[in-house]
Amino acid sequence: MKRALVCAALLLVCSSALAEGPSGYERMVLSVAPSTALCAWFSKYDTRLHVFNDGDDALAQICVARNCARVGKRAAATISGPVTSNPLPAFIYVPREVADRVHLTLMVESTNYGLADRAFTEIPIIRESEFRHRVQLLGVRVDEGFRVTVRVYGLEVPKDTLSVIRIFDMNTNDLLYEEIYGFQSFPNAPDVSMECDITNYGYKIKHRDLRIEVESSREDARIYAFVSTTDNATQRFTVITPK
Repeated sequence: MKRALVCAALLLVCSSALAEGPSGYERMVLSVAPSTALCAWFSKYDTRLHVFNDGDDALAQICVARNCARVGKRAAATISGPVTSNPLPAFIYVPREVADRVHLTLMVESTNYGLADRAFTEIPIIRESEFRHRVQLLGVRVDEGFRVTVRVYGLEVPKDTLSVIRIFDMNTNDLLYEEIYGFQSFPNAPDVSMECDITNYGYKIKHRDLRIEVESSREDARIYAFVSTTDNATQRFTVITPK
């Protein structure tokens, strides 16, 4: 059964002047744009882009949407974003001649309202070379008290492209569940397909080690996917990226 994107979202992107991917720039995907997200389960997620210039010359401005930072030589800067309830990814462009000395990290601070508890988790910044037809995510667990989200990104995928999520027992290789999703397209950002919580798939996938295979329905459509597993009590989460 084809399912639509199940998490409504607001797009945060780089400036439209760079939307077509100009020559001389390396395009990357921020899996979540810098923002402060107020979400379910009394959770708050502050996503910040950290930039370090390991070079002897200052950089021109690096921008995500209208949030910009200048980075001096041998210096660091941080880009934050606006408050939103539904962040989405964004493209970011780095001049190729300085790409080898510009270091980027996307860090999320998670907190839970009313608790003196916070944690920090790095989430992917995806290079175009990492997109492929099929990806494998290993060692996923679905246990009580956690929600497990699968995020799928596509690069200019044709409109009829679907993402197929298959869940296997990692030890027996038995197929436990399969679901098909459509992509949503946004200007100046990757296409997105998403399942907010695979716990909804039922008891068959719980309390065992899982392998999640994500495949695009077209050989010419490239995708990337990762899993986040979030503790419903503390809002701390871990990330599983493709292997």
